[in-house]
Amino acid sequence: MKTWNMRKKKEAVSPVIATILMVAITVVLAAVLYVMVMGFGGDTETAPTASLTQDGNKLVLSISESQVNGTAGTLLIKVGTGAPTSLGFGTVATGLTFVDAGGDGKISNGDYFTRTSGTPVTITILYKSGDTNIPLAEGTI
Repeated sequence: MKTWNMRKKKEAVSPVIATILMVAITVVLAAVLYVMVMGFGGDTETAPTASLTQDGNKLVLSISESQVNGTAGTLLIKVGTGAPTSLGFGTVATGLTFVDAGGDGKISNGDYFTRTSGTPVTITILYKSGDTNIPLAEGTI
């Protein structure tokens, strides 16, 4: 009779451990799903899309709404073989001006480059996110 009682006690340990393990696994899976859904798992930022189109003596910018509405990244301009600099309105290089067509002070569709003097230059629009520069568009004016 004594051996039967000891065996019964040993068997009762397994269901308790199994239940604890199931609860722990469920909590861990729920935490992993929460992190994935909330975006804590990594950088989900995507670069905007852009293009530069020749229109007479203008080079017109078309850019996706993600940049128009603001993102964590920054738009840069590279003129010819020069170093990239922040893109802003006004003179960007000798004889080259970036015009705010909408007059809203924001880089948006329809803003354009115009060359008033000098030889044609290649303009590259870059998107800077962290330490990475991603080329978005290139055109010559």
